[in-house]
Amino acid sequence: QQLALNGAGDAYLLLGDPDEAAQHFQWAMDLAPMSRGGLYAAYQLGRVHLEAGHVAQALALFEQLAAHPDEAVAADGGLALAFVHLSRGEAALARAELETLRARHPNRPQADRAGYYLALLALNAGEREEAARLCHEVIRRVPQADEALEARLLLADLMTARQSPQETLA
Repeated sequence: QQLALNGAGDAYLLLGDPDEAAQHFQWAMDLAPMSRGGLYAAYQLGRVHLEAGHVAQALALFEQLAAHPDEAVAADGGLALAFVHLSRGEAALARAELETLRARHPNRPQADRAGYYLALLALNAGEREEAARLCHEVIRRVPQADEALEARLLLADLMTARQSPQETLA
């Protein structure tokens, strides 16, 4: 039943009905909040709340996920918390959340995603060298991952801003 409720919630999201999606995710959570299906529902419900501007509700759900004993769940919750802070214009809190995620879950794929997001935040703060350092770190850790491709593209942007395109390609 929980799987069906989550599936219906996802379908309602695709159909553009976030209120109905939220109701289905809430029902799925109510059945067994700590099961995989309940945790998925909590994450999706948090996303719906965030997109609807119900930041406090999203924050509460993502804080619970970030505190979960399962590393994958906690890492996803940590990334989501960073997004909540960014949505509120709290770059310093987002950065702290991403750094915490990397420290607590260094071997999770989310840590590499957090490294890339930290590079973007560093660049936005005018910290070009830190952004480059973080990009190199992500590329070194996971050279074949999507995060590494994105880090390479960001590095190329950083380099072309400093030198001519011809020098960058040389």
